[in-house]
Amino acid sequence: MADYTSPIQPIEAATNVATRLNENFDAASPAMLYGRDARTTTGLTWGYIGGRFAGALIASGTVSLTPSSTNYLVAALDDGAVSVSAGADDWDDADNFLPLYKITTGPSAVVDYEDHRRAIGGGGSGAVAWADITGKPTLGTGAALDVAASGDAGAVELVKGNDSRLTDSRAPTAHTHALSSIAASGATTGQVVTYNGSAWEPATPSSGGMANPMTTAGDIIIGGAAGEPSRLAAGTNTIDVLGMASGAPAWVKRTPLIIPIACSDESTALTTGAAKVTFRMPCAMTLTAVRASLTTAQASGSIFTVDINEGGTTILSTKLTIDNTEKTSTTAATPAVISDAALADDAEITIDIDQVGDGTAAGLKVYLIGWPA
Repeated sequence: MADYTSPIQPIEAATNVATRLNENFDAASPAMLYGRDARTTTGLTWGYIGGRFAGALIASGTVSLTPSSTNYLVAALDDGAVSVSAGADDWDDADNFLPLYKITTGPSAVVDYEDHRRAIGGGGSGAVAWADITGKPTLGTGAALDVAASGDAGAVELVKGNDSRLTDSRAPTAHTHALSSIAASGATTGQVVTYNGSAWEPATPSSGGMANPMTTAGDIIIGGAAGEPSRLAAGTNTIDVLGMASGAPAWVKRTPLIIPIACSDESTALTTGAAKVTFRMPCAMTLTAVRASLTTAQASGSIFTVDINEGGTTILSTKLTIDNTEKTSTTAATPAVISDAALADDAEITIDIDQVGDGTAAGLKVYLIGWPA
């Protein structure tokens, strides 16, 4: 009851008890907004009672609860919509939601709940006018709700930051101060403001810094003879590696990978044929050159010609040749051209002799030259 003498009609032993009960519940209906609706609450379905919230009509409804969890039932402050979640983010967001019920569920039904509703509801617009607040302070400007802007602000008046009667009045926005307005007590020329762990104080910055000697992409900085920063220009792609020369960092040439393959003995006359020798690559390799040599050069006839295959497919668009009376392909009139430079690890390599001359050539070797991939 509101007071000892209730303002609502009492329920007495009378003939119209049900009518009086319904009339009293109707009068109290705003306080029942969002209350648990026993008619529609069953199992993991929670029913709630509708009504008016900030002028909007909220229909009675239901929400589905998460089993074996703590469910948080809330109403949105902007439109009164009801929602439920197993997380407490909305529950803790007092700027946007009203907490209603904290509901504990088992696997298939509600086992406990807490009612956290406050005095809400009613048919108004939801806005509270400043003039309706009891005990409010007065505001000191005409721009702030009809209080005269002239005259002195009273001791208990609340004024805006840009009130003309304030010293150095300004709108309450972010602003900056000139350096000249910061006290320089105890500071000397060249010092900076630092934080010592408990307060700000002037301090002399530590010396340091250097001129950047680099001028081109890929340059690096090394210590000069006296430790001064010096520029080391970029090296050559895939060839240079950083090493030491005369006690200083320098680019040094990388040693290429060279695989020599003996394709015959030293004295037996060579004949044409496929797969004169077969081997497997010991690692992946990027070819940069191929060579062939003979122990005994042929005197005449067709030009001695060699092919190299990876997995049965040639890697040369122009085959290796050794001219007559020559022992090396490096002097060939037509140099070899590599068409497949990427040799895979463990790939099967075969060497073919495609053409011979007078049959006097002997002692064939082939060389794969490149970089480990």
